[in-house]
Amino acid sequence: MRDYLGIFISVLLLSLPVVLKAQQNTPKDSRLEQLTRLNGWVIYSAIFSLPQTHHIFLDAAGDEAWQTYQPGDMPLHLSDEQKANILSKSALYLKGLTEYQQHQYLGQLVDWIISERQLQIYKQLTSVEQTLAVYYQIHETRSFFKPYLQSRGLDLNTDPKMVAATLSSAEGSEITYQILNRLALMNQKEKLTFFRNFYDHLIKDLPKW
Repeated sequence: MRDYLGIFISVLLLSLPVVLKAQQNTPKDSRLEQLTRLNGWVIYSAIFSLPQTHHIFLDAAGDEAWQTYQPGDMPLHLSDEQKANILSKSALYLKGLTEYQQHQYLGQLVDWIISERQLQIYKQLTSVEQTLAVYYQIHETRSFFKPYLQSRGLDLNTDPKMVAATLSSAEGSEITYQILNRLALMNQKEKLTFFRNFYDHLIKDLPKW
């Protein structure tokens, strides 16, 4: 028994430097780690959604139909290993950028997360269908519906509630990612205008009790 214990301890001690070296060699970025601590799992949805890191996400997590999950739900389908790989490869990506490019990407990442949180509140107050109907009525996001309407022989004059009702859950998620990407690229004035229009349409469409 002692011999087996001695062998086990010897193997453990021999492998420890390898494990520590692997951990040290794993690319990390303190800004990404801080964003993860502050915002939770939604950062993975943002990394997936933004064009700059979309391929990095797929390389780290696999080419699954991630876009069919709503942003708040998608990270629930990731394993801990996939999450670690995503952050590691994203850190490596940032390392290859100039300081200005890093600042620009991280700013878009933060804006994406803030916008997602804001829209998530509206969804909780109403429903996914109601939220999609409102997106459809806003000029800045109406065009995202066009391919889905054309596939059904409909046009952009279709009633908003009918549009929302005809979309599948996966299609609604795909549109949501496109809208969040657009919001991440807007300046503050454009973003405030969008949310004001969103709120106005939402209030108008809510049932009057």
